[in-house]
Formats: sequence, C-alpha cells, structure tokens
Amino acid sequence: MILDSLRAVLSSLPFWVAVAGTALLTPVAGRVGRRIGAVDSPGQGKIHTRPIPRSGGLALAGGLLVAVLGGMAAGSGAISWSREMIGVLTGAGIVTCVGLWDDTKGTTPLVKAIGQLAAAGCLVLVGIRPDFLPAPLAVIIVPVYVLGSSNAMNLIDGLDGLATGVAAIAALGFVAVGMAAGVPIVSGLALVLLGSCLGFLLHNFHPARIFLGDSGSNLIGFLLAVLMIGVVTDRHDPRWFVAPLVILGLPIVDTAWSIVRRRRQRQSILAGDLGHIYNRMVERGLGHRGAVLACYAIGVACVACGLLIVGSIGRGPS
Repeated sequence: MILDSLRAVLSSLPFWVAVAGTALLTPVAGRVGRRIGAVDSPGQGKIHTRPIPRSGGLALAGGLLVAVLGGMAAGSGAISWSREMIGVLTGAGIVTCVGLWDDTKGTTPLVKAIGQLAAAGCLVLVGIRPDFLPAPLAVIIVPVYVLGSSNAMNLIDGLDGLATGVAAIAALGFVAVGMAAGVPIVSGLALVLLGSCLGFLLHNFHPARIFLGDSGSNLIGFLLAVLMIGVVTDRHDPRWFVAPLVILGLPIVDTAWSIVRRRRQRQSILAGDLGHIYNRMVERGLGHRGAVLACYAIGVACVACGLLIVGSIGRGPS
C-alpha cells in the first residue's frame, strides 16, 4: 500500500507543482507578511530572537491553488473540477483569510471558530459528509472534525517545522488511504497538501525564516479534516473512522492532553503553556531539532498503524 502511494506521489504532476509553487511563493508571502504586519516578535516563551513573518498560509494557499488548477488543466485523474472541489476551495479560502486577519490584526477565539464553522458549512452544502448517518448527526460531525483538526494543528505548531512536517507525514498516509478507499478527491487533495507542506518546509525547518501563522495551521487543519471526512463518507465499517484518527494521533493526543492539563490547573483551555509533548522533549535535552525529528518519528509510527488498520479491511468499499 505504501509503495503504491509513493509511486503515485512521485508520478503526480500536481504534487510537484505544489512543491515548486509553494517553495517559490514562500519568500513572497514573507515579504507580504512584513508589509501588512503579520509578524511574530520575540518574547517570553518564544524561541526566536528576531521578528519573523507569520504569513505562511498565503504561500500554502497559493501553492495548493496552483497545483489544483494545474491538475485540472492536465486532466489529472485524482483532481477534477466538481462541486465538492469548489466547496473545499471555498472553505480553505475562508479559514485562510480569517487566520491571516488574526495574524495581522488579532481577533477572538469566537471569530476564528465562526470562520471554521463557515468553512465546515461549505463542505456540508456540497455533500462532503457521512451520508449513511442520519442527516442531523452527519451535519454535526463535519464541524466537529473541522474545529478539532484546525485547533489541533494550531496547538502543535510550537516548534520550527513541527506542524508542517507532521502534516506532510499524515498527508502521505492519506494518499495511501484514499487509494485504498477508492476516493480520488482524498488521494488528490492529500497529494497537493503533501507537496505544499514539503515546499514550505524548505523555509520553515529550524531555524525558520517564516512561520505558518494561524492562516497556515488552520488551512492545514481544515484540509486534514476534509481528508478524514472524505474517507468515511459512505463507509459503515468502523475501521474507516478509526484509521484517520490514528494517522493524526500525535496532534489529537497532544490537544486532548492540553485540555486535560489546563482544566486540572484551573486554566482556560485556550490559555497557552509550555506543557506540550514537544516542549517536554526539548526540556529533557533533545533540543529543538531533536524534538521535531522525534515527533516526526511518532507521526510515521501513527501513519503505519493507521495503514495497518486500513489493510485489515481490504481494498474497495466496505
């Protein structure tokens, strides 16, 4: 399964367009971020010592859009113009714009949540939801996925290259899952997400020259939610639900532990702290790059476990 997905990646034009497009657009996004004030200044609890633009979402969005449009123009089997793709692109645009506004001017968690709910609504309207569930439940599950995934990627974005690399590893897993499930929109979106993350990682790995910002982490989280929902759209076997959650095991566990930890300390679950899994790794002597690479290894292990679950189902619809 993984070998088939690697062949699909290496032979995919949209993947390579996403890599090149995002890599080339990232310096431009950095200059735009400095111009509009989307800059992260040094301060307490931060590892960087100079102002760094946090406008990476612009580069990711641009690379993804170019890759999707290029795939459509080239007649890529995994990417085609459809109402579902329109819904995904519209939702992606919403979360990117709301995130960029927060990176530039600042906003409240409520406003960000409203943006994420609006993006989830775009998915529901075009039919990206678990159709085998009763309509009210199917509608509720979609925003839960979007809110959960977006905020999980935001929380794990605490070290240079961490969220981007973990997302790239998960995206490779979803290429394989989408192919096994026979869902082209999942494998196609996973290909361009993987390419965009790798292109951005060239500038984002430690020492980072640009950060994802909320625009980038929310965009990645939204797209990962689309991939998770796409896999389970019309499947009844519970393993199709479990596998995507296992693939994203690291950000999910880190987010769950953050909520528990903050509630036990009688803090708001939205309060920032240095108790994340990756913070503990740094404190224990792994260093910045060591902690990031250790998290990558955990991400690979999670993807491997998720693919084992999918492999136990067998190919084709359940």
